[in-house]
Amino acid sequence: MCIRDRDISLWFIIKAIVFGWLAVKFYQLFIREWLFIAFYWKQGLKLDFWRPIFGSAFQEMMDERKHGDCAHFQKEIVRKDPKKKAIMSNIFGRAYLIILDHNLIEQFYKKETTHYEKDPLFTYNFKRVMANGILFVSSDRWRLHRRVLSNAFEFSNIKKMQPIIAEAIFDHFDEMEREGRLSKVHIMDEFQKITGDIVLKSFFGSDFSKRTLFGKPMTKFLALFIEAVSLQMIRNPLSLIFGPQILNYNLTANDRLVTRDLEALRSLAREVINQRRKESNSAYSKGEDRSDLLDFIL
Repeated sequence: MCIRDRDISLWFIIKAIVFGWLAVKFYQLFIREWLFIAFYWKQGLKLDFWRPIFGSAFQEMMDERKHGDCAHFQKEIVRKDPKKKAIMSNIFGRAYLIILDHNLIEQFYKKETTHYEKDPLFTYNFKRVMANGILFVSSDRWRLHRRVLSNAFEFSNIKKMQPIIAEAIFDHFDEMEREGRLSKVHIMDEFQKITGDIVLKSFFGSDFSKRTLFGKPMTKFLALFIEAVSLQMIRNPLSLIFGPQILNYNLTANDRLVTRDLEALRSLAREVINQRRKESNSAYSKGEDRSDLLDFIL
C-alpha cells in the first residue's frame, strides 16, 4: 500500500499541532504554576495547600459538600495560626494567594494597577454580574467610578446610616433570640448575614431588604446567588477546558439557574433604581434629606 507524501505531511502537521498544544498546557498547568509558587516562596510565604491542576478549587468543592462552606479549609488555617500573613495554594496553573495582613493588603492596592492585572479566568463570571463596575475596570473609568462612590461614602453620609445599621443589627439579634440561636452562635455565619442585611439596607433602604425573589428573603437570596456564581466554574468543568465564556450557553442545570437568578436580580435592581431616581429627585427638590447611599449616588 502506497502512502503519498502529502498524507504524511498532513499527519505530521496534525501531530505537531497536538504536541504543541499539549506542551503549552503542560507549561501553563505545571511549570508556570511552580515558577509562581517559587517566586512567593522566596519572599517567605509557605505553601499551605497543593493539588494537581485544580488546587484549592478541588478543596473548596469538597468543603462545600462536607461543611456547607467553600472557605472552610482557609478558615481552619487561620484558626490554627491567627498571625498568618497570607495563605498560598494553587489553582488552574496559578499561585493562589489570600492576603490576610492589613499592611500587605495596603501595599497590594498601592501597586495593583502597576504590577498586577485582573485575571479574566476569575473575573469573567463576576463581571457578568457587576458588568463594568469599579472592581472590573481600570484607568479613567475606574477613577470616574471611584469619584462617584467617594462622594457617597463621605463620613457625613456614612454617619447618617447609623440608624439603619443599628436597626439591622438589633433586628438580627431579635431573630436569633426568637429562634433560640443565641446559646450556640456560629459567629462567621451570623456576621455574614448581618453584613448582607446592612449592605442591602444601607444602599437600598429598609423596604428593599423586605423584598423576596423566588420565595427567598433578599439577604438569603443574595448569599446563595454569590456562592453559586463563585462556584459556577467548579461545578462546570467544561469552563476549565473551553474557557469561562462557555457558561453563557447554559449547558448545565446549575448554569441555567445562575442565569435565571441573574436576570431576575438585574430586573429588580433596574426597577428599584428607576423608582428611587424619581423619588430622590422629588425629595431633593423639596429639601428633604437623602435616606440611604443609593440616594447619594443618584
